[in-house]
Amino acid sequence: MELSYRKAQFGELAKARNFYDLVAEGNDPAFNSAWRAGQYPPTAFLESAIQSGTLYFAEEDGQIAGGVVLNREAAEGYDRVNWAFRPEGDQIMYIHLLAVDPRMRGRGLAGKILDFSLEIAKAAGCAAIRLDVLRENEPAVRLYEHHGFRRAGEMELYYEGVGTRAFIMMERNVRED
Repeated sequence: MELSYRKAQFGELAKARNFYDLVAEGNDPAFNSAWRAGQYPPTAFLESAIQSGTLYFAEEDGQIAGGVVLNREAAEGYDRVNWAFRPEGDQIMYIHLLAVDPRMRGRGLAGKILDFSLEIAKAAGCAAIRLDVLRENEPAVRLYEHHGFRRAGEMELYYEGVGTRAFIMMERNVRED
C-alpha cells in the first residue's frame, strides 16, 4: 500500500495523543525508547505542533501508520553541537517524534517518512536537517545513517517526560543528492 501524508488538523489532539501512546506502549525493547504513554511526548508539545501545522501523519488506507514533527525549532542544547553544516539564518529543519505504528513495523515505513521529511525540508529551502536520537536506539541510528545522516557528536539533553539522557546528534546536508 502507498502512504499518504497530511498535516494533523485542529481537533485531532486526541488522535495524536492516542497514536503516540500506542507507539510508546508497543515499543520493541531493541529501540530502547524512553517514551512513556501519557508522558512523552508531552501533550502540550503535540498540541503546539498541531496548531503550528508541523505535525504530519503518514496514513495507509485511512489509518495513521506514522507521524513526525518537522519544524525550525531546535531543542535546548543544539547550539553546543559542532555541526558540520553551518547554513545561514532559517535554513535548518528539525525532525522530532518520528514514529511508526508498532503493528506496521518492518515494512520500511520509517524510511519513507524520513524521505518525506527530507522533501519537506528541501521544499522549504532548507540546507540542513537535524535530529537527536537516544544513544541506545541502535535501529534508529542505523536508519538515519542509511539515509545519509552523519553523527555530529553526543550530548545529554533534557526532555520533559523523559528526563536527562544521552543522545547522538545527527544531521544531513539536504542539498546532497
